[in-house]
Amino acid sequence: WHGPWLLLPVLAVLPGPAAGAARPNFVLVLADDLGFGDLGCYGHPSSATPNLDRLAARGLRFTDFYSSAAVCSPSRAALLTGRLQVRSGIYPGVFEPGSRGGLPLAEVTVAEVLKAQGYATAMVGKWHLGFGANGSFLPVHQGFDHFLGVPYSHDQVRGSGVRGRSGGSAGADFGWAKPPGLLGGHTHYPQFSSREFAGRTRRGPFGDALAEFDGSVGQLLQALQDHGLDNSTLVFFTSDNGPSTLRMARGGSAGHLRCGKGTTYEGGMREPALAYWPGHIAPG
Repeated sequence: WHGPWLLLPVLAVLPGPAAGAARPNFVLVLADDLGFGDLGCYGHPSSATPNLDRLAARGLRFTDFYSSAAVCSPSRAALLTGRLQVRSGIYPGVFEPGSRGGLPLAEVTVAEVLKAQGYATAMVGKWHLGFGANGSFLPVHQGFDHFLGVPYSHDQVRGSGVRGRSGGSAGADFGWAKPPGLLGGHTHYPQFSSREFAGRTRRGPFGDALAEFDGSVGQLLQALQDHGLDNSTLVFFTSDNGPSTLRMARGGSAGHLRCGKGTTYEGGMREPALAYWPGHIAPG
């Protein structure tokens, strides 16, 4: 997708009732089109990302962490399955609103592996690995007990998309509902942030959206603390691919790296990544 990350993709796995007390929880936060140079902890001079920066200071900040692909769907497929995207067939492009395919159900996701071990699993945010007939490719068929999010974008119609095709367009007839909470709903241009964050940064709408994303991460960390789960939870944060640098200042920053999303240069493949687990991962 092309906008910043008010849609917060979160994969959470928590031990089920039968699991032992010593088993850890796992939370994966995956940003979308976030560049290597976009966060304050990666050297951006004006990014307002205090929660992610604090995560970096208290946990492990990777300097050489790579995505398996420079665009969304292939990268996400590899992340969930641990297999190169060419093996699952999710390559080289991405799923569009009218695409018929999806991540093959025969592929084994990390959610399926953990669920078999007694974990409860959930996915929140942008899926982008296909919809299918009657939602057959959605996360609830890929090992996740719960899914609160969107297949690709918040304005996607059920079944095949009709926008841009002859005969008019869908839209007002469907009466879109406003997405709740951290879903935000703005996975495409124009860039947007809520009133609380609009105009708060020196990076324009892009920076405001990034600040709101960071705020959502802060809410997530606070929730873990409030429920006494912070010391038993591994939180891992990264991005699916590099920034959309063709959009210049409105598309993110790869820092000192060359190019961005859609290229196999460092800027398209090398991502920010943070691991946080108090008492288990030393700061540094």
